[in-house]
Amino acid sequence: MPKATSPVNPDWYFLRKIEHSNAYLRVRANVIEKQVEAADGKTRTEYEYDEQEIVVPIPEEVITVEQFKAFIDTKEAECVAMVSPSSAPEQPEEVDNNIRKIKDINKIREKFKELK
Repeated sequence: MPKATSPVNPDWYFLRKIEHSNAYLRVRANVIEKQVEAADGKTRTEYEYDEQEIVVPIPEEVITVEQFKAFIDTKEAECVAMVSPSSAPEQPEEVDNNIRKIKDINKIREKFKELK
């Protein structure tokens, strides 16, 4: 993924558009502050980051700008993890075990249906 740069410290997302109950966001992760020398010899601060566009479904109950901002703020960790898996919080192994159990339950249910 190519790095983007900006002279301004970017927010974690930029709302590109809302269409059909979906928010199209440009999500930024791994922001690094750098000092860059300009052509005139002065140094300036520049920010380098990973950026990717993602689509987030908006729940029906979110109808105002304030509700949207609150909703998106709850999705920050999830969205940033999509752009930068290394920044995602580690999940315990138990989660994987639970997923396997759920798959096993579905197999058992299918067998019960066959028996009926």
